[in-house]
Amino acid sequence: MDSASGQLISGVLQERIRTAGRVGQEFKAPQVASGASGVLAYASENEGVTWDRTETLPYVDPMGGGSGIVELTLTFTGDGSQKLPFAFPASDLRINGTADANMVQYDGFYNAWTYGAWPGDNVSAVAYDEPVASSFGSTYQLKWKIYFQYVGNVTYRLKLRARGTCPGVLTVARTI
Repeated sequence: MDSASGQLISGVLQERIRTAGRVGQEFKAPQVASGASGVLAYASENEGVTWDRTETLPYVDPMGGGSGIVELTLTFTGDGSQKLPFAFPASDLRINGTADANMVQYDGFYNAWTYGAWPGDNVSAVAYDEPVASSFGSTYQLKWKIYFQYVGNVTYRLKLRARGTCPGVLTVARTI
């Protein structure tokens, strides 16, 4: 074998050894990281349930001048493999049905969405998946809130999902 082909084979083998070492390191690390793609995310959701929360709200007369208020607190609790995990929520909120037409669309700035037309069954949000700042000091938890006002007959369904730097459990509680 001449020296040029020997160097080529040697270079290929060295690269494969480096790649194998990096892959092995990624499998052992509590937070999977890759030189090619950065931090890899873990998808978390509550398996076995179609909706994490379903609630029929008390009727509020659209012509009465008032509105009902709902505030939900969503909590991501990491599995303990990483302190101060980062997670991004992707909640699916549907009003008065489960079809795609009933899915609430929002603008990514935690507000500015409406479902329904006035004066019928109507929901408008002030906050949607908005981070709760006080939870940032928690070692393993992050919290967000969904806050909305409504009139008419409203039943909402909520499915929780999140992408995080570690696996976790999602819970929801109505706070108002």
